[in-house]
Amino acid sequence: MRPIREFALLAMKFECEVTVIKEDQRVDGRSVLELMTLGAAQGTELIVETSGSDANEALPALVAVMTHIDECSTGEPDGEAE
Repeated sequence: MRPIREFALLAMKFECEVTVIKEDQRVDGRSVLELMTLGAAQGTELIVETSGSDANEALPALVAVMTHIDECSTGEPDGEAE
């Protein structure tokens, strides 16, 4: 499964709003097309924001998916996740 799709599918499982930010771009984390517009290559710093009823559960799950994707790409654990 492509990393963007994996992230978006997980985001859709939550009721809260999911926003992904790269520099000055903010996109809906549930939209594969919007995520693609970020043009985020491996190692790009992204910020994930969640707001709503299950935001506290969604944020760590979404960050874990991003961290896992990065680890799979590099073969090494990434020390930071936002």
